[in-house]
Amino acid sequence: MKRVTAIKKHDLARRFIAKALRDRGHDVREFDHPASFLESVDEHADCIVTGVWFDRDLSPSGISLIRELSRQGVRVPVIVFSSLKEHEQEAAEAAAYAFLCHNTFDFTELADLVSEAIASQPSMS
Repeated sequence: MKRVTAIKKHDLARRFIAKALRDRGHDVREFDHPASFLESVDEHADCIVTGVWFDRDLSPSGISLIRELSRQGVRVPVIVFSSLKEHEQEAAEAAAYAFLCHNTFDFTELADLVSEAIASQPSMS
């Protein structure tokens, strides 16, 4: 079973995302903020699904998370979603695996992308 990390500030949206991924057989860990994920040093993920937002205290957003993981040498596919299409370019520049505008994607599309992202990674065996 592959582990997927779902990061979303809003509980209800995060639960819907996690349920869709669990229904596909993934082990899902939920976090309400990228900083919470980064602080959990024991966490491993085969794929990360995160939203984009800008906190008042300038804490990491989903795109900042990609940059931080890259800085740490962590290679894991990150799927970024936002209600604003203009975040797509920034996500691409940060080397996101994929970008979804969540005004238009459905959970099946997201689950398919997660499975594709995990399958695209080299085997660790």
